[in-house]
Amino acid sequence: MTTRHDRRAGSTLTEVLVSLFVMAARMTALLTLFPLGALKIAQMVKDDRTAQTAGQADATMRMYWKANIEQSVNDQVLPLALIDPRNPNPQSEPQHPATFSTAALSFVISNPPTLTPSAANMPRLQASENNRASYPVLVDPLGDLARINAEKLWVGQRSYNPGPYTGPMIPRRTLGMMTPVASPPAPRRFVFQPFNSAQAFGNCSLIEDLAFNTNGEAFYDRATQPPSAAASNTRQGIYNWAAMIQRPRNGDRTTATMTILVFDGRPPLLAVDGDETVIPNTNPFVNTSVGSWTVGNRDVTLTIPLRSTDLPPLIRRGGWIMDGTIHAPNNVRNANFYRIAGMTEIVSNVTPPTVTYSLDLETPIKPDNGTATAPPNARQIYLFAGLSEVFERPPLTADNFVQP
Repeated sequence: MTTRHDRRAGSTLTEVLVSLFVMAARMTALLTLFPLGALKIAQMVKDDRTAQTAGQADATMRMYWKANIEQSVNDQVLPLALIDPRNPNPQSEPQHPATFSTAALSFVISNPPTLTPSAANMPRLQASENNRASYPVLVDPLGDLARINAEKLWVGQRSYNPGPYTGPMIPRRTLGMMTPVASPPAPRRFVFQPFNSAQAFGNCSLIEDLAFNTNGEAFYDRATQPPSAAASNTRQGIYNWAAMIQRPRNGDRTTATMTILVFDGRPPLLAVDGDETVIPNTNPFVNTSVGSWTVGNRDVTLTIPLRSTDLPPLIRRGGWIMDGTIHAPNNVRNANFYRIAGMTEIVSNVTPPTVTYSLDLETPIKPDNGTATAPPNARQIYLFAGLSEVFERPPLTADNFVQP
């Protein structure tokens, strides 16, 4: 016989609904961990790849500096660019070591590109400036191969402007070797042979960034190899690098600072309009301004043309901008990078449309390295699409050991 005490009350509809709501809330919170975890893993992979690329770039540049610049005269183009970027002929560069004689040699570059900035904007450095910083030079073999004519020699020359920018610009150079050319009678001629695409791709892209077949095996390129040669594996080129070089004292030819730029997704042999841009304070082609720029401050305002949605952004949170101000009267030759910690943007309704960014930099703006501060109308900002990380490395020196 069933009594009243043995009865067990069932759950009400309200209790069921509350339980379902609590369970759904907890399940939603649990499910959000999966995409967040995937994003964290992707960021960890990216950080690992960029660090590997920077380490590879550091080792490559140190070995190249010691073998081809410090201990020999194999490369006279890069040393010359540090003191006279408008002169593509390295004959006028003082040779190193000092005992090397230029009397029996003449140096030429095959098909020198057209130079854009005037000599007044970027004059050759004199002995009186030996205690000042040299010009900064971007060593960028992949970027060099992707461009032609003046675009090879100047960073940001291929820009969104409808006409060429004629102000001072950061020079770009590639790596290569001085190769002797048989030209009797004396003097013996040497021609600078820049890296070809295979050399640039092999040295300036991540070694471990291999391409794979659909079955998971590494892809080997046999089409371009002679039958007797071993097939070489193919790299994707997703991660590649460039290096900003500058002598802190122009008189010390053996020492230079080095900053490694690691790109994520930059087409290694393709230059896209606007992916590399110099923004002067007063731009005659578009309504562009650097805005506020104060030493010790972290706030910067930039106005640039609005890019289409199919192109990578030039400015993003966590990205980088570079102060590349060059002002000859005050001996200012900057190459300082700043990470963007935060930003707001306002799109204008003008034609063509522009976007104004208010940036909060991670570190305060450094003083200019010249004898005086550059005037506001001489300020120049450089933007690079796909620039993932910037690594300030120990200086290149005569005893150039690979750094950890």
